[in-house]
Amino acid sequence: SVPEVVNSPPVPTPSKLSRYLEHAETKLGVSDARMFETGLRENGYGPDILHLVDNKDLEGLGISKGNIIRLKAGAQNWWNSSDAKRKRTESESAGNSGITAGIGQDVTVTPSKRVAYEVRYEDGGSSRLFGPRLSPGPRLQFPDREVYYKNLERNIFEPIPLGYRPVF
Repeated sequence: SVPEVVNSPPVPTPSKLSRYLEHAETKLGVSDARMFETGLRENGYGPDILHLVDNKDLEGLGISKGNIIRLKAGAQNWWNSSDAKRKRTESESAGNSGITAGIGQDVTVTPSKRVAYEVRYEDGGSSRLFGPRLSPGPRLQFPDREVYYKNLERNIFEPIPLGYRPVF
């Protein structure tokens, strides 16, 4: 019989990057860390190897030098912690469900890892794209367009709730 290895390293998964970036934002002081998720994911950079990535590559993703230091310094500690080894809870898997948008404005944002967005231009045109789920933060304001997200529960595009923004 082969003994089970209890302290084996966690397996890199897409949710681990999301969870690490949330940790970096809330515990390491990396403002807007979740904005970098798409670029990191597209390059295959996760918290397991972030300390090995060249700083210039990370700068190319729009990450400031200070935030690169914070992200790289915290990655190995987080990766070796119990947070990285635990499974996602149901509430974490639910994503952004149950977000309250603001005073007198109750909005439920559909839980999803990828969200459909529609950009409606002032001149009447529009375009659709997909991106990561909504992220907490100030709503982006554009002088000539409005951004909507697809609420899957209601099957319609709705304005982005106050206190949230898309991450393109």
